[in-house]
Amino acid sequence: MDVLRCTYDGLDAEHIERAISFFEGDLTLPRPITIHFDLTFRCSARCIHCKQWTWPTIDELQNNQVLKLIDIFASWGVKTITFGGGNPLLASSLGTALKHAKGNNIDTAIISEGVFSSDFCWDELASYISWIRFSIDGHIPEIHDAIRGKKGLFNAVVDNIKSIKKRSSRTVVGINCLLQKKNFNYIDEICRFASKLNVDALNFKVPHGGTMIDAINLTDSEWEDVAVRLNNANEYGVRTNSKQLSHAISHVFGCRSLSEGKPLKAFYSTRKLHCYAVGLLLVCDAQGDLYPCDYLQYDTRPWGGKHGTSRKEFVIGNLLRDYEGVKDSIRTVLIKAHEAPYRKFDECFSCTRFWQLNEAVEETISCSAINKSILKENPSNEACCSQSEHSVFL
Repeated sequence: MDVLRCTYDGLDAEHIERAISFFEGDLTLPRPITIHFDLTFRCSARCIHCKQWTWPTIDELQNNQVLKLIDIFASWGVKTITFGGGNPLLASSLGTALKHAKGNNIDTAIISEGVFSSDFCWDELASYISWIRFSIDGHIPEIHDAIRGKKGLFNAVVDNIKSIKKRSSRTVVGINCLLQKKNFNYIDEICRFASKLNVDALNFKVPHGGTMIDAINLTDSEWEDVAVRLNNANEYGVRTNSKQLSHAISHVFGCRSLSEGKPLKAFYSTRKLHCYAVGLLLVCDAQGDLYPCDYLQYDTRPWGGKHGTSRKEFVIGNLLRDYEGVKDSIRTVLIKAHEAPYRKFDECFSCTRFWQLNEAVEETISCSAINKSILKENPSNEACCSQSEHSVFL
């Protein structure tokens, strides 16, 4: 049960109802069922669309600290932990984290750009994780390595995918592909490449936010072209989100919002929606700081990130240094995060993960209110609304 990777219908109704009740005034805090855990800020790539590799070096969590954090997550009843970064495959604590999570009956997964340099071997890795996604932004080295800023990275990632596929038929292996200027003309070729590599899923993504968005993003007309290409793409037997993304580009995001690097700007600007995902997941960074969402992490980037002030209100606290402080502040921060898209907070315009979840939950609330009204007026009437199927776009 991973909030980041499942459909609305795949979530336990009890967890959704608990989150709704909390945001409607119930004093009982909803317990997160998913944690996104950034084990490290380090990254081996030098991506043209991201400057995280320029961040100052920090001391990373020691094994005993990682164990303590996972014990806290387990005490909350967390079901899944997704390890990210940076690149979690570079973290020396990864093996410890995976083993301890499994010992606490927590499912685990990894998102990585693919370079693996710890002493933890693929055989052990495959025995612990449910799924892993690698970032590959082109079907040939010349494209991928140019985007990721590191020669030889494409071949290294491909070799690692082959290694883990060879060792485990249980682990779901996927590819994340960020569509941008250097690769949007090769959607069919990327699908064919994914099929030859025998991955289980290919997930196309759109650029959002960031200081480098203008260097990689597409024009309005190019996004129109991408929508057509995605809709007509030959998927070569690989499970992709091409049709869903095509629909979202044309009917939800809009090409103008996409070209501005804020895919959900028009969506949230015209709908009075709140975020319910923050009642189901939390984000923990490589220092033990807790946030309601990775889009609302406090901006510590040395070149003067524009969100250094605006995001500060969303820091819940540090789980290792001040657990009591976390318990005192979490209620206030979660409510602020819940209201963020309704307040048209800029970062919510970049988040493509939860718009369908939020829309579906508010439809459920609306239908529930309508049904209660109908039943109150005519107790013999049947409820008029039925929940339609929704899937979270990633």
